[in-house]
Amino acid sequence: ATEEDGSDEEELDDEAMMSLDAGMATLFSEQKKKMEAKREEKVKVHKEKTLILDFKMKVLDLLEVFVSKQAGSPLVLGLVEPLLAVIERSMGSDRHQQEQDFIRRVADIFRNQLCRSKVYCKTAGDRQGELHDLLEKLVHKAQKHTDSSVSLYYFRLVGSVSAELPHHRPMIPSSWA
Repeated sequence: ATEEDGSDEEELDDEAMMSLDAGMATLFSEQKKKMEAKREEKVKVHKEKTLILDFKMKVLDLLEVFVSKQAGSPLVLGLVEPLLAVIERSMGSDRHQQEQDFIRRVADIFRNQLCRSKVYCKTAGDRQGELHDLLEKLVHKAQKHTDSSVSLYYFRLVGSVSAELPHHRPMIPSSWA
């Protein structure tokens, strides 16, 4: 621009333009590298989440086989609370399709394998106190649930375990009193 135009811009010579051009090229190159690094990080995080979810699904496969083959085992009782915790944590939150499939699978195992099972633990062995405490927690949680199959499973457990518990302990959890 010239002084006649009334502008305050200075004209740059070729050397200044080349150094400005090199500076801008470096700046754009660095910006592109940052964007690629962010994209790679997102891909890495997505792959890690997918691997974790695949692992969780395989664990559910094992749990499902265990529950179907060993439904009468006292160890099955230890699965009730963690499965319910997974279901409760995931309620009302937006999830991706794979996470929704995982949650549905957990709920299916709980509802169809545990709650509707014809076979359930009939011997408490040396775990009577632990089972009584677990039943108190579960009955307290059952009061919050409206699903009748969950309540039915709890009542089966209460009947089974109360037959095993010593008669000096209350048969009805304190939360019912």
